Parts: sequence; C-alpha cells; structure tokens
Amino acid sequence: MGTDIHLAAEARDDEGNWVFVPGPVFDCWACDGTGMKTTWEERTKVHSTTEVCRWCCTTPEDEDDLFDRQYTARKYVSPGKVRDSWYSDRNYVVFAILGNVRNGHGFAGVYTHDPLPFISDGRGVPDDATPGALAWLSSEHSATWCSLAEIMDYPWRAPIHRGGVITIQQYARLRGTGDAPGNWCGGIDGRGIMTVTPRAADAILALHPLALTAGSEPTSPFRDDSEPIEGIRYYVNYEWDTTLADTTQHFLDRMKMLAMEVGEHECRLIMDFDS
Repeated sequence: MGTDIHLAAEARDDEGNWVFVPGPVFDCWACDGTGMKTTWEERTKVHSTTEVCRWCCTTPEDEDDLFDRQYTARKYVSPGKVRDSWYSDRNYVVFAILGNVRNGHGFAGVYTHDPLPFISDGRGVPDDATPGALAWLSSEHSATWCSLAEIMDYPWRAPIHRGGVITIQQYARLRGTGDAPGNWCGGIDGRGIMTVTPRAADAILALHPLALTAGSEPTSPFRDDSEPIEGIRYYVNYEWDTTLADTTQHFLDRMKMLAMEVGEHECRLIMDFDS
C-alpha cells in the first residue's frame, strides 16, 4: 500500500491575509492539450469531433458523481488545460523531509533510505487556512505545514543512502559502480521468487554467467520478463548513495516555480497524506 501527498500553497497579500495560490496550468494529461476525447493507450483523437475530453472539458455541473464534481472543480481551467497541484508525486524522500512521513521506510517497514532530518512533524492544519487550500487536503493523516522559506533553507545538497530491491540482471550491470538503479521496489515475493544479498548474488552469477539476458532494463522489478535461473527469479537487496537534490529534483523545480509565483510575499504549504 502506498502513501500520497495532498498539498496546497498559500501566500500573504499586501494586507497580511493568507490567500490561496492555485497550482500551475499544463496541457491536459489525458488529451495532450487537444481538448478532444482520446484513446487511452495511444493518446490520439477519436474519429468523432463531437466527443470532448472528460478531464479538461467537463464542468462540475455536468458530472453526476460527487467525486468527479469535486475533482473537476479543482482541476478545470479551459479545454485542453488542467490545473495541477504544486506537488503530488509519490516521493517518500520528499514526504520524509516535509512531514516526517515514511521517513526511511516504506510499506510494512521495508528499508528505503537512512532517516532524514525533517522540517515539520504533525503541526496540523493552520486555523486560518483558506477554503481553497482545505479543498486540496484528504483529511486522512499526518496533516502539517511548513513555510517556503524553510524548504528553501533545507540542505538539499546533502548525501542520502538509499536501498531497494532490483532484479539480478540489474544488479549484474550495476555491481561495483555504486550507481543508482533506474527503477526498483521496496520488496517483492511470490512463487518462484527469491530475494538475496549482493554477496549471494555474486555467487549465483559466478555459477550461471550465461543465464543473464541482454536487453533493456525492466520498467519495474514487478514487470521482470527476464529468463529465470533454474526456475527461480532472483532479486537483490541493493544499496547506493546519491544526493537529496538528485532524488527530489522535480519537487525542487516546482518550489522554484512557486517562489516565482509569490515573489517576495510570505508563503506556506499545507499538506496531509493518505494511505
């Protein structure tokens, strides 16, 4: 089970009042900015020119489902466009730093990285939060807030030690390099699956050098289509070092966008999480 963040931004106006800061506007993810209904797999327009994209062209009044009304009320901007949250990626390093959530562990306590110093921990939702900000929250758990200044002052260039489970084929390409894998997971089990240490993986690779299949890295350890070794798919507990900035680049890019939006005004981010 994963955890997601629900985050909103507010800034003080010239009179000192908190004002909701809407997120950035992008081309609609569903129709690629066309405003027309598309096929899900190919992102191409359907033949009929009368069918519009339900994600960016549907007004709240046109939706019957309550969830869709709430969703489109927040997202709807204009045909072909959507208004995004300032940040919504599932990045547990960001969650750890902002609110001490999933700090060093994932689902069922699997190791993800060494615990990190955090900015806030359960500060709650400010009493003077704006209705616009409250609409973005899930009201589930770990509600907190932090200022944009606190985020900008955090030591993002600091190192971080991380870990995860990768396929033995990925490990064969990475061992000795110290490089981060392109993708990994916290843990995996199932019939015909075995997770081993790097030392055990070295022994397996020495005995079965021809079992490694060439080709591209799997899009996810959960979608490993490599050949099993004597009927077993091996996975390896792999660890590596990187920097916080490399791990959280998209978040930092969004915070730079927010800083440009609010200028010199005081700004805070209110957030909670769902699992």
